[in-house]
Amino acid sequence: MPRLSLALRRVCVLALLMLGLSALPAHAVLIGKASISGQVVDSEGLPLSGVRVRVQGPLPLIFPRQVETGAGGFYRIDGVSPEQKLQLSFSKSGYALGHGSVSLQRQKPLQFDKLLLVRMQPRTLNKMLAKAGAVQTLIPQTGGTLQEQGFKVHFPPNSLTVSGSQPVDLVISPIDVSTEEVQAAPGDFSARTLAGQNVLLESFSMADFSLSQNGRKVNLKAGSQAQIELLLPRSTPLSPGDQTPMWHFDTVRGLWIEEGVGQVAASTVLPDRLAVFASVAHFSWWNSDQPIATTEVSGRVVDGNGQALAGASILSSGIDYAGTSSAQSDAQGNFCIKVKSSALSSLRASLFVDSLSASSPALAVQSGAAGQSCAAGSAVAAGDLVISTGVACIQGDVRDEQGAPVVGLEVTSSAGTTAVTAADGSFQLKAPENASVKVRALGYPTQLVNTQAAGDACASVALRKPSGGGGTTCVSGMVYQCSPSNPVVEVSMVAWRNSDETLFGMSAPSDAAGRYCIDGLPANELLEIKPNHGYSMDSQEIDSGAGGGTCAAQNCTVAPPQDIWCY
Repeated sequence: MPRLSLALRRVCVLALLMLGLSALPAHAVLIGKASISGQVVDSEGLPLSGVRVRVQGPLPLIFPRQVETGAGGFYRIDGVSPEQKLQLSFSKSGYALGHGSVSLQRQKPLQFDKLLLVRMQPRTLNKMLAKAGAVQTLIPQTGGTLQEQGFKVHFPPNSLTVSGSQPVDLVISPIDVSTEEVQAAPGDFSARTLAGQNVLLESFSMADFSLSQNGRKVNLKAGSQAQIELLLPRSTPLSPGDQTPMWHFDTVRGLWIEEGVGQVAASTVLPDRLAVFASVAHFSWWNSDQPIATTEVSGRVVDGNGQALAGASILSSGIDYAGTSSAQSDAQGNFCIKVKSSALSSLRASLFVDSLSASSPALAVQSGAAGQSCAAGSAVAAGDLVISTGVACIQGDVRDEQGAPVVGLEVTSSAGTTAVTAADGSFQLKAPENASVKVRALGYPTQLVNTQAAGDACASVALRKPSGGGGTTCVSGMVYQCSPSNPVVEVSMVAWRNSDETLFGMSAPSDAAGRYCIDGLPANELLEIKPNHGYSMDSQEIDSGAGGGTCAAQNCTVAPPQDIWCY
């Protein structure tokens, strides 16, 4: 099809803009343009700088269309018009490509003399990015099988759209949908079925498959198929022999599109686990999902004084299912959000206050029956999500293994604030009041700090580099849910270093008393202990202690009893 001339394209754009304006009342005037802003974080909720954020839509946009996040992970795109649904992509080296959608909407009109002035409503889109898998090499003429963390793909010979005989780079980037990392999934789990129905999904497993040759994207040839294997979490509700719909992510429409069927069987990589096996005709994000019955939950976002907060971003994450959805509070602080019906969800609101990110505590909500709606007044009322808008502070210092101050090191908080250590290793950060804030510096364990009220003394934190050395040891402990009298059984605990995301070991499933033991850990190391499938709020930090301990000898460092999954 021949390309339209520049003049003709301008006429088409003007016609589309006039069509949008024609929907306004005759006495209304559309003024101004929308802005889109947000924060990009990693899977631990810490900000990512240098993320390229690109926005595109079905209609031409007013520039700029691309920005990069700053030190606090924040971005802002101004001058976006006209009214439409936009797709945003988030890219950073070492992370899987992220995607999200926002719909530009009009604010409530303002009466000015005989005119109605209509402004575009600012929109917020926060995004989590998952770490990308390792770069692996494939010879396209011979094909082959590659895997990453139990996720696997097999290519037939000569099945790829390549030029010449040079190797192809493959990156498989899985997401653990049983943890908070599910927030890194592209889009908001909105989907379209084979029958053309718009639905909301819950996920069983997903991964991104990215192929390139000399920097150029490649894919499967027309008529070719590859076989993929998606590892299922240990907590999966699926059983061998089950079938699940397969879905790929359409980056143009921002939707998961149903395509094919997956079969559940034993993993070929980890025989004690299950996986979904499917044939695919192209590569992008692939997801083993099922549509869910939805309902609505209502609530309000307020500050510590009970005053309504407009423009707050509300995120719902499933507790007993893997899926997310989002909403934004209106001028009265009210929100309405779609969730899975008759299920448990966690709601959290966030807002940018004085150049930092402030969040409400998570609120667990049991949703009602399918079809309940805010408009009909039948939605379950979640209550208030309270965001403390006062600004507090965190102060501390950074020292090396010998106790000497570390100078010129950047310290970052989950609130999006940064500082550089002074000559004595000290630093000070702004943070939301009465909040739990993560503080991190490169090479140091992340610390969780509880801030004071605005105007009170700064909360204190000391960042220390583990001395290491001393061989290996073990950590033992006990896990329970909500009460020590309710031990959690059959859960594997992991020990890892948060600063560089190094996994050191995993326990066997906990026994009937909730007891576990992790062997082969580095001695004198500050470790994070948490369930293999759980939220960051389920973790605790512990010094592994002196070397020489083993689970068999029962002379391990003992961790305090740990409360998990009490939402």
